[in-house]
Amino acid sequence: MNILSFDTTLNRCSVAVLAAGQVLAHKFQVLQRGHAEALMPMISDAMEMADLTFSDLDLIAVTTGPGTFTGQRVGLSAARGIGVARSLPVQGVGSLSAIAYAARNDGHDNLGDGDILVVLDARREQFYVQHFPADMPIYPAAYLPQAVATNELADLLPEKTCVLVGTGAGMAMEMPGLNRPGVRATSSPPEADAVAVAELAILMVDRDGLPTVPPAPLYLRAPDAKLPGGRTL
Repeated sequence: MNILSFDTTLNRCSVAVLAAGQVLAHKFQVLQRGHAEALMPMISDAMEMADLTFSDLDLIAVTTGPGTFTGQRVGLSAARGIGVARSLPVQGVGSLSAIAYAARNDGHDNLGDGDILVVLDARREQFYVQHFPADMPIYPAAYLPQAVATNELADLLPEKTCVLVGTGAGMAMEMPGLNRPGVRATSSPPEADAVAVAELAILMVDRDGLPTVPPAPLYLRAPDAKLPGGRTL
């Protein structure tokens, strides 16, 4: 299966092309803004690097969120556009699941056998959080992602060993009730990456089959910005 995947949900823009599970191309940039301008040139470069055309693709994979409102719109709009133009299925992948998948499978920072708690800094004194128990698969996830107040994160911690990953992991350790035995934080991986998005999409398709409808954005709270006329993505 030939897959084009990308992520624009946070402060990175990443693109990958995989064929038969092998990474043919991988590009990323650290961006505070400008994802819309950066994404399509990165896709073109990655496709050229992989020596594939859009006609060679079998699947588009894209993160659905949570993340920034604008970032989610950029990635999903591009995925839908390519999918419609090329008659390709589009698989949505949760950004927190992609981070957990990379943490568990890529040997990041010797995570060991503990549970993974993905924690993203959602601003406005909130975290986006999802718990992935060590004895359960990343997909289907045992727990849904949620937005929690920063000072309530300790209530979600499992009783056993737990490693916090994501952009909010370091900040989370400063919150009440977090500094206790068996709980530690690592900054790697901080955000979703297109390679993990593609690899997780493969698992999802193997389990559920190819998607028949385009993915929807996953919003855990009302967006900070509004589309003109009150429209939604």
